[in-house]
Amino acid sequence: SPSSPSSAPLRPDVPYTPAATDKPVTEAYVAYWTAMLQVSDPADPTSPLLPKSATGAALKEATEVLTIRKQHGEVMRGSFAHNLREVTKTGDSALVSDCLTTHLSVGQPKAMPSAQVVPPQSVVARMSLEDGKWKVAELKIGTFACRTKDAK
Repeated sequence: SPSSPSSAPLRPDVPYTPAATDKPVTEAYVAYWTAMLQVSDPADPTSPLLPKSATGAALKEATEVLTIRKQHGEVMRGSFAHNLREVTKTGDSALVSDCLTTHLSVGQPKAMPSAQVVPPQSVVARMSLEDGKWKVAELKIGTFACRTKDAK
């Protein structure tokens, strides 16, 4: 059954566990970030991994960023940590709210800067079900609070 967004604002102090039925959505969301790391060292905007996990605006933006990095000879290395806050599904669309922490360095492979740790930032991903597979369709900055201590 489709879930509807709750009217209460997301509270950073309330733990959240996605429902078992939302697992394919959350796994696809996390897979997108894993794919972004895989296609970023070296930058490969034509990698078949991208369209497996992204579509629409998200695929277009990822391809553009990777094209620029490739032109500049830059790579991205590091990790992403997730603290999922909410999943709402309606038919073949879903929203994933996440407090995303990044541990990344971007630069020339022979002179990589040290990783920059960015504290948890609220991110909302619009997911789309295409041919039975969930994909990230759009990424936006969320309006909910994330706590620094949520960083993993």
